[in-house]
Parts: sequence; C-alpha cells; structure tokens
Amino acid sequence: MAQETIQVTVPTNLAEFAKGLVDGQDFGSVDDVIVAALAEYQAAVDARRRAQAVLKGEIKKGLDDIDRGEVFEEEEVFGELDEILGRRAEPAA
Repeated sequence: MAQETIQVTVPTNLAEFAKGLVDGQDFGSVDDVIVAALAEYQAAVDARRRAQAVLKGEIKKGLDDIDRGEVFEEEEVFGELDEILGRRAEPAA
C-alpha cells in the first residue's frame, strides 16, 4: 500500500491518549494509532453511507407504493407493531 507523510496537529489530550496507547503497548507508534483510528472512522463512514443508501431505497419503495395506492390503515400498521413488540393493544374508546 502506498503511503504519504502528513503532519497532524491534535489537542493535547488526544496526543497524550495516543502516546499512552503506545506506552501501554497497544500500538507500536503514534503513527499506528492514527492510522488505526482513521481506518476505523473510514469503516464507520462507509457503513453509515451504505445504511443511508438502503434507507433511501426503502423510502423510495414506500413512496412508490403510495403512488400506486398501496397503503395500509394506521390501525393495521400499529397493531402489527404492537404484536412484534409484544404489547397488548389498548381497548378502543
């Protein structure tokens, strides 16, 4: 993997934290700490973007259903949710 050297300025508390991870032998160097942190953050961002794409797709499917007139009554939807969550339905007023 190609590498590039960059200079990073971090708050003192984060620098101390990174050095502590090296002193505690969790990492071999502060560079390793930063690389691991960035890799973990990249994975989290990628996962969030994938989840957002799935959610947008589900919303589009729902809107398409509405456009086709395929809708559910509120009582039916909340009744199913109550079943899934193991709740008892409240008696009708």
